[in-house]
Amino acid sequence: EYEPLFEIINRRVEQLHSLSSFYTNATHCEAWSKFVKSILKNALKLSSSIASERHGTSMKKGILALKMLTKLCTKLHSISNAKKKKTRGWKEKADADCRQIFNLICGHSNFLSLLYSKSKEKDLQSLQYELLNLMVLLINSYPKICEDLELTVFLGAYHGTLSAPDCSILQMIHRCEIETSGHERISKLAMLQPLLWGQAAVSKYSTLHNKMSKMTQSSEILQLIQPERMLRSALKLPLNLKMDISNTEVTIDYDSNYYDPRFFLPLICNVCTPGAYVDRHLKLIDSGVLALVFASFSSYDPPMRALGCTALCRVYDQIASAKKALSAEKQIWLHLIDVVKNGLAQQLDEQGVPKRVPSITTVFLTRITAILSSPMDPMYRPLSSFILAKPSLEMFSVPEFSRLFHSQNISQPNEDEEINNGKGENNKLCFSNTQPITERNWILAVIRDGLRDSLDFNILEQNFILKIVLTFFSGRNKNLQADASKHIILEILNKAVRIKDKALDLIKRHGFLLWLVDQVMLISAEHIADTNNDSEGYGKICEELAQVFCESWNSSKHIFKKENVVQEELITLTEFQNTATDFIAVTIKMNGSKSVSQRSFRSLVMVYAEIKALKKTDADLEQVDESQQADLPSSKIVKEISTSIISHITTNPNIWCEKYGPVSKFQREIENIMLIYNKN
Repeated sequence: EYEPLFEIINRRVEQLHSLSSFYTNATHCEAWSKFVKSILKNALKLSSSIASERHGTSMKKGILALKMLTKLCTKLHSISNAKKKKTRGWKEKADADCRQIFNLICGHSNFLSLLYSKSKEKDLQSLQYELLNLMVLLINSYPKICEDLELTVFLGAYHGTLSAPDCSILQMIHRCEIETSGHERISKLAMLQPLLWGQAAVSKYSTLHNKMSKMTQSSEILQLIQPERMLRSALKLPLNLKMDISNTEVTIDYDSNYYDPRFFLPLICNVCTPGAYVDRHLKLIDSGVLALVFASFSSYDPPMRALGCTALCRVYDQIASAKKALSAEKQIWLHLIDVVKNGLAQQLDEQGVPKRVPSITTVFLTRITAILSSPMDPMYRPLSSFILAKPSLEMFSVPEFSRLFHSQNISQPNEDEEINNGKGENNKLCFSNTQPITERNWILAVIRDGLRDSLDFNILEQNFILKIVLTFFSGRNKNLQADASKHIILEILNKAVRIKDKALDLIKRHGFLLWLVDQVMLISAEHIADTNNDSEGYGKICEELAQVFCESWNSSKHIFKKENVVQEELITLTEFQNTATDFIAVTIKMNGSKSVSQRSFRSLVMVYAEIKALKKTDADLEQVDESQQADLPSSKIVKEISTSIISHITTNPNIWCEKYGPVSKFQREIENIMLIYNKN
């Protein structure tokens, strides 16, 4: 009931052009003050309310109210300084208004409980974000708020992640650092460096004024880092994220499962500052920060890559200065960093900043840091020997692809660990043939995680890797092929076709659609001939192939929507239609054993409908006689399946008719495909 009211207010705010008399009119000022207090009082009160039937509705009302207040404040305080000077007293009253609203928020009894809330409830998290977003706006509008800001309070609520509330807190910390530093001024942030966050910050900084706190040691900071989350953050680093924290143009589609490189890269540089004491050097490696440093070299943002280089050099110096007792452990890490530094030195731009490194290469390095920390890992020996044998790393390739993909290594027990059977005779050594599969799947996983844009795709093409994996997938030799490898290859293809214009590149240069049809036909034949009745395994691969095809269509269909479509593109569109028909037929054939889900079939039918609409043809498919249909025992099943599918994808028949034509005609076409291809 409140949503229409908020919509009306938001529309009126957008229509406002002049607010020159806002603060000079006493009636306006009084009404505005009451309005702000009412919104803040009720919105923050909701954060402590108990769960009830109306709790969710009330929370959403508070979120909408805070959004509206933020929009009003944005409009109110976005007036240029030139206009403020023209109206006497405007600037002073606007600044005082910002401070008053900020103090009202901080002074509310529920503010700290909302700020430190660890609830996973989405509405409560949204309320927290909207409140912090409003506070960021107020600080940017009147930066002098930073002079009295209790920074340690916000550090205690910060977790260093890419969640929306953490990003807002980081903006406040960044603004505070700028505003409180300068000539003859000591930055508030500099007094707390190196920074702690979360509960550790609350415990540490609460005793700061009582002089009970000692200097923060590097181990205190490193033990707060979760290595698994750091590795995950390095593998999924947002490539378009900028080091300029005040830049809010880039939308971050991440959550609290990922660390924020804008916070951790400067933190690493600070912890490893030349002359700084690092009490536990191996903790520096075990925390996973080196993986994040390597990942930063794939960023689109030159300042982030430059900061990554600085962090890499400082980590190197700290490891090199480690005590002699760690000489054996640190040697391989020093050599790894040397290999990377020598590779980066060959790829500098005019400003001396390394060119952007492909994500495939940085993912390879990121995963190596996890392997080298675990000597018992089966990949430790091949990867450590690779690192120690190289003076530098070729950045624009897939490192060690040929050796790992075509691996013939056979793991065997250590000769010094031969087991005696008690009669003076040694047991036979037990050999294992799983090592080649492990190495192959490892490098395939690197390609899967690293394939993120056209640069990575082009590297795969230049090194003929796409042709190699397509050929490998097509092989029917069970001794050389593992099902795990198949699934990883399909994940690689699924990511490849999502890259802009690369699906068409695969279709035109690699015959990708024909390859997909060939594979799904072979799998269908194997499924029928299989006596072990492993329908689930075949069905999963068939579904993944169908998903790759649907993604290929979604990435390519914009080409066929142009007014002037060339003949070559019409031929490709026909290829898509034929492929969709074959997939639908095979999917139905395998559905007899319930091995393929109807969701997969619906996606294929939807692709077929879109293609038919684009071709704008009224020609019916080959019709099947009613007498012929009566002789087919599957016709009743076909009717039931088609009716179920159509009911799911045509939720609004009127819209469907406008786009794709009559529903009954389309349903008849789908049934004909199913019957014609399944006569036997």
